[in-house]
Amino acid sequence: MIATPVISVVIPVYNTGKAVPELVNRLKDTLAEVTDNYEIILVEDRSADNSWAAIQEVCKKDSRVKGIKLSRNYGQYYAITAGLRHAKGDHIAVMDGDLKDDPKYIATLYKKAVEGADIVFADKGRKNLNFLKKIATQLFYKVYNYLLDNTKTVSYKNTGTYSMLNRKAANAFLEIKDVNRDYSFIVGLLGFDTAYVPIPYEPNNDDKRSYNIAKLLKHAIDNVTSQSDKLLRLSISIGFIIFISTILWAVRIVYIYYTD
Repeated sequence: MIATPVISVVIPVYNTGKAVPELVNRLKDTLAEVTDNYEIILVEDRSADNSWAAIQEVCKKDSRVKGIKLSRNYGQYYAITAGLRHAKGDHIAVMDGDLKDDPKYIATLYKKAVEGADIVFADKGRKNLNFLKKIATQLFYKVYNYLLDNTKTVSYKNTGTYSMLNRKAANAFLEIKDVNRDYSFIVGLLGFDTAYVPIPYEPNNDDKRSYNIAKLLKHAIDNVTSQSDKLLRLSISIGFIIFISTILWAVRIVYIYYTD
């Protein structure tokens, strides 16, 4: 009988084939400090590079490393969902595949999880942003959280996909069938006991970001329109105000015309 893995690590992979061998090696070193009973699940999201070939190569060397190839490019959040569906661990870590999420902190996340937290997020303090970027980031997330009515869930400023869920939280996440899936937001909505582990933000300048500003804005709009009707209600309210203002303006023009 095969024992259930203590830890599963789910990693969406998109155009980061060069990072796969180093990522897996560093994960093995970190996980070995915790347990030999683990699995690493690499979900290839139809990359344009050699990501799938790199995944196949590392899978040949260790049966604990598994690869999943999606039929087309679905996006990061669907890739995470696919990985969670296949994960068998008691605790499941989720992280990016570009080495911006340092694997060494998985041991820290796991330690916090076994203390009792159902969900543990890596809290990246991005103190190296310049003043203008900090203001822009704060403004963006204030508007984003306002439109999502997000007052008690995940703080989006310093958290991303780097996290760890226990089996109960992972199963609950998989029950949500939203079309537009934002991993951090949905995990925050689950209502489970959530903890945050501060880790230093270590940007890797050698890697290109998968999300540019246009993609981030599109992703934010998709999340807002799929998760909340506040934007629709605001649009209706503004439209109603404009309509009433136009009627009043027209009445005033007519009044002036007939009284002159």
